[in-house]
Amino acid sequence: MTGVQTCALPICSSIYTASAETSLPKIIFNSAFPLLGPLVAYSPSEAGSGLMVLAKKDLTELDYRVALWNKPATDQDPGSLKYLTEPGVVDAVWSPDGSQIAYVQSGELWIMDSATGGKKFRVAATGIQSPCWSKK
Repeated sequence: MTGVQTCALPICSSIYTASAETSLPKIIFNSAFPLLGPLVAYSPSEAGSGLMVLAKKDLTELDYRVALWNKPATDQDPGSLKYLTEPGVVDAVWSPDGSQIAYVQSGELWIMDSATGGKKFRVAATGIQSPCWSKK
């Protein structure tokens, strides 16, 4: 079946997926750490990095970071998170083609390469709350 939508949701320190096709949630990431934040978003591109989350590395961190979930090699492997930013991120969004991520950190809007987290540049300096990309 093509066109089946899959969603992902964080519950405690686990990430589950569910689709209209199966209707039963499947755990794809389970770990005592990190502490997951209020964002889980799939890349809009099949060639993209997959799943973006806001997460804390450990209990000492007060704020979230942008991280990408690295898909496991086997069903027994829980996968891992690749952290792309320092703590302080409150929101993030994929670019329409999945090549970049815009994120808000300390009220400033930043854009980075989604594959590496590199080439970060500040777009706006104050008052940003919820970034989004234009359709053009």
